[in-house]
Formats: sequence, C-alpha cells, structure tokens
Amino acid sequence: MTTKKISIFGLGYVGLVSGACLARLGHEVVGVDISDEKIGMVNDRISPIIEEGISELVRERVDAGKLRATTDAAHTELIAGNLELPDRRCDRTRLVDKIHAASPSKTEDNSLEICLRSILPLGLRSSFSR
Repeated sequence: MTTKKISIFGLGYVGLVSGACLARLGHEVVGVDISDEKIGMVNDRISPIIEEGISELVRERVDAGKLRATTDAAHTELIAGNLELPDRRCDRTRLVDKIHAASPSKTEDNSLEICLRSILPLGLRSSFSR
C-alpha cells in the first residue's frame, strides 16, 4: 500500500477518529485545528474527545510518529476536511484559504488530492484552482 502525508482539518469527532484510523493504516497524519488546547492534547497523547478506543489509538499513533497536531498543513499530499460548522452552516472560505496556504504549488498544478466530508455547495471545487 502506498502511504501518503495527509492533513485533516478539525480534531473533533470526525477529524480525530478519521486521522487516527488513517495513521493506523500507516499514513503520516497531521491534524490541523485552530484550538491550541486540542493540538496540545493530541501531541501529549491525550484524546480531546470521548469515543471508545480513541484514547489508546491516539497514544499509540503519536508514539509511532504517525499522528501529530498543528495549525500548519504544509507539505501534504492529501487534505481531508469537514466543511460543516457547529451551527450547521457551510464555511467554504476558511477551508479554501487553508488549502491554498497548505501547498500553493500543488493547488496550481492540481496535484493535491482533496477529500471533503460534507454536502458541498455548487461551484466549490472550482474555487480550489486559481
């Protein structure tokens, strides 16, 4: 299996569980979040969410060097994100900005893979290309 450098935006229930599972498969996963508290907890091998088995998985994957957390998504090959905000609105501006900032050369030549979990509004894909 080919492994990738994956950035996951958001370290909540969807992002952290997805990231830890992808790290268990051997991928190098960077969890990106705006919460310094969540970033610190993950890097300290502590899960910021309560979910069966996640605490052990986070600890194991951080120890193996396959999972870490930061505010910076640079040097990634695949970006996974969740567009939905807690109030059920879709904030594509923040995600599009993060994608362009993560690997600007890859968004220009379309070599960056992007996986989004959401009901996407029309026209969103075209906003990734400049």
